[in-house]
Amino acid sequence: MIRSTIRQCAYAAATALSILIAGCGPSTTTATGKVTYKDKPIVWGSVSLIASDGSMHQAAILPDGTFTLPNVPKGLAKVGVTSPTPPAPIVPGSTSGRRGGDPRVPELEEPSGPPPGTWIELPLTASDPAKSGISIDVKTSQPVTIVIP
Repeated sequence: MIRSTIRQCAYAAATALSILIAGCGPSTTTATGKVTYKDKPIVWGSVSLIASDGSMHQAAILPDGTFTLPNVPKGLAKVGVTSPTPPAPIVPGSTSGRRGGDPRVPELEEPSGPPPGTWIELPLTASDPAKSGISIDVKTSQPVTIVIP
């Protein structure tokens, strides 16, 4: 009698656990998308999210305006976007790219930045995810478009 009751309880617990596990998908996903301002892609900077659980996530914006943020909790996320002024390009043959202006020191590598003429200055209000007023709904396999007002 006792063994039968223990078996029934164990079976019921195993069944309940398997139902719970089957109903629970992953709680995080990879957030991907594109950032635009005035219908133009943002080609330089970063995206910051305050996820639904309060955790912070940040990723670089690629030259085509896209971003990828792995392991973001699903749900509504607050968004901030920054696009600082890119570094000035080094003019070949000038001394500005040389350490201390010494012509004997080789020129430094071109600083990274967006292609010339593609950078767009953003309003400062867009940078703080807590204050920007921009939000996205992070869902599995659904790219988003972040539109900066």
